[in-house]
Amino acid sequence: MLYEWKRLGGAQMAEFDLGERAMQDIQVLFVDDERNVLNALERNLIRESYQKRFVGSGVEALASMAAD
Repeated sequence: MLYEWKRLGGAQMAEFDLGERAMQDIQVLFVDDERNVLNALERNLIRESYQKRFVGSGVEALASMAAD
């Protein structure tokens, strides 16, 4: 499996070459209490094929994960 590390907003993130179909099955939950940060992430990641959720707190994140 091919991957590389990229910097994203001060955090490190792995980018995996899994193919388009596999990427659609991946879910990523973004959590930040600053709405502007979440909005920027959402704008920058709009073309990515994986499923994305953006929440504003740890409580929302836990509720979002529990709902799955």
